[in-house]
Amino acid sequence: MLEIPKIFLYFDTAAGDSPEDKITEKEEHRELEDKNIYCAICGYILTTVHERFTMNGACEHTFTNPHGYIYTINCFKKAPGVLCAGEETEEYTWFRGYSWCYGLCGQCTSHVGWVYTSQSGNKFYGLIKERLSRESSLH
Repeated sequence: MLEIPKIFLYFDTAAGDSPEDKITEKEEHRELEDKNIYCAICGYILTTVHERFTMNGACEHTFTNPHGYIYTINCFKKAPGVLCAGEETEEYTWFRGYSWCYGLCGQCTSHVGWVYTSQSGNKFYGLIKERLSRESSLH
């Protein structure tokens, strides 16, 4: 009868090499990824779900611009991946007391929404829902 040798796997638990540690690290990484909001065009991180906030009673708004285009936007306090482009203007603003400029993806420069600034300097981002993704296309 052939005897099959037993194989033992050794993990240095002091160095954090146990299988449980590796699973935990992957889960933590996934949890962080799951909170990111990406540009739907290029996969660049624009903001996180934690930055979403209520403006004028809602986090999400639907507006029509002067040319008849309808946009559904989500409001965010911060969006480090969004660049402000163009001159700020109060013309046709969707939020009284706020001027706006175009919000562009910091990587591919696609139009992803608008950056709103009040006269007192408060700022928020109105990002176009259909141009946002919860998954990065880079994976």
